[in-house]
Amino acid sequence: MERLLEIMHAEPDIVVMENPMPLPEVGQGNIRFCNLSFCYPSRPDTLAFKNLAMDIGPDETAAFVGLSEAGKTTSVHLLLRFYDTQSGRIEIDGIDIPRADPEQVRNRIGLVPQATIMFGATARENIRYGRPDAIDAEIEAVARAAAADDFISTLPDGPGACLGERRTRLSSGQR
Repeated sequence: MERLLEIMHAEPDIVVMENPMPLPEVGQGNIRFCNLSFCYPSRPDTLAFKNLAMDIGPDETAAFVGLSEAGKTTSVHLLLRFYDTQSGRIEIDGIDIPRADPEQVRNRIGLVPQATIMFGATARENIRYGRPDAIDAEIEAVARAAAADDFISTLPDGPGACLGERRTRLSSGQR
């Protein structure tokens, strides 16, 4: 609880402009990394990447693939403005993100984190977490849509099987 309170009262490292520029109501969806260089504050002498340049156009899907420590997660964190860059810029629909409201920027971007969040509860309870009033048929439909129904059905108690603390009963792929 102390750590949660500490997080809730933490001041962000990024500076939000007094009158940030609004992102267009219906934007094009252009994302542009312009000669971006970045070092984490904890490692100021080590570049996470140097002169990153990339354009992601509307209706394009981008996948960041590479070795560990290549900057994949870092580039997404910069796009979400969890950090500011040392040089270069990131634009969304032509607006340099430090000039925009971080909340608006983050509301436009969906993030699927590498680490899954699961509880030491049943498979059914984990699926139901996002919608506590979901009925079993809806939970089964979600499991099918996520291609999880096959392995859930092989668990000792099916969807009623406890997944274990820290998901120790599931493989990485199943998580």
